Amino acid sequence: VTQVGTFKGQNVFGAKADVINYQVISYGLSFERYQSLPIKIKDPVYTGSFSIQTAKAIALKPHLKAFAVGRLSNTNYTIAFSEQKATIHLPIQITTLHYRLHFILQGIWIVDIRTGEVLVRITSQST
Repeated sequence: VTQVGTFKGQNVFGAKADVINYQVISYGLSFERYQSLPIKIKDPVYTGSFSIQTAKAIALKPHLKAFAVGRLSNTNYTIAFSEQKATIHLPIQITTLHYRLHFILQGIWIVDIRTGEVLVRITSQST
């Protein structure tokens, strides 16, 4: 968050305020091709299934991690812009720039973090 300046603001009724102007820059990933994986997406939950013996699953659960496997696309990035306008009661204006790298999701791996063993690879046939 960077303060980029101040200015005098005024509403339609003539009320004035000193407005502080901030700029926020965020970076993130934009996932592409996740629809090709055998998972169901119900915002914000991702579900998928694989077979594992119950006793093994119980013993492994504290040591399992899921990893998104893929590559960055040739597209450099996208930029989105949003702005929160100042009001007399909250004289702060915030402009946000969202930079997103395009990540092509090719699979999800379930890994035993103690050994590094990949137990499950959830992938599509087209990746």
